[in-house]
Amino acid sequence: MKILLHCCCAPCALSCVSSLRAQGIESELFWFNPNIHPCVEYNARLECLREFAANEKLNLRLIDEYGLRLFLKEVYGKIDETVSVPERCERCYSLRLEKTASVAAAQGFAAFSTSLLISPYQNHDALKRIGEEMAAKHGVDFYYTDFRPLFRESRTAAREMGLYMQKYCGCIFSEEERYARKSVMRRRALCEEERYVKKSLTQRRGGAEITEEREMGFLDKNLSQRRGGAEITEEREMGFLDKSLSQRR
Repeated sequence: MKILLHCCCAPCALSCVSSLRAQGIESELFWFNPNIHPCVEYNARLECLREFAANEKLNLRLIDEYGLRLFLKEVYGKIDETVSVPERCERCYSLRLEKTASVAAAQGFAAFSTSLLISPYQNHDALKRIGEEMAAKHGVDFYYTDFRPLFRESRTAAREMGLYMQKYCGCIFSEEERYARKSVMRRRALCEEERYVKKSLTQRRGGAEITEEREMGFLDKNLSQRRGGAEITEEREMGFLDKSLSQRR
């Protein structure tokens, strides 16, 4: 049996291919991902998949079109339209899986599947439902397998092979959300740091409040003292400074 395997990227395809082989199923890879943006990211993932297919001696079918306009039209509609994340993802699944089903039926494959099924971050119920809908529409089987237990193994093997490892699912909206989360985490870290500094500078020693000026004076005094008659060198000074700062409570 041979199936057409839609590939979102090489790291995800890797263990899907090996798992299918273990079941006696051969795969022909298929690339159709108009969701991936920007163009530099699209090209990086495609070139990585080409390299993987060549190394594994797998056939690779391509619809190599950088599809920003198609993606926005089919998945998001009007740019100011309110589309929830689950709905947006389902539209994206439908766009890619319908094309895969169409090609599989036209080229005489027994079935089709997708490497998206290995990701714990994807909606598997939606993928299965949409895959089966597209299979019925185009008269070809959808081969559903839960590849998720192989996700970590696949990522580890991909790193060992030196494959390109992406940081987000591919679409511009997931990239926007990724940076938004990073920004929130950065702000939280800065607030925590500010609270720690304020606490350190307002601590009391011997009943007296330590102001910022007194704190720096305390450090200067300790750094200028001599121990055992030996002058504090710059290297020792920096080491002592680090120690003094780490002892503040």
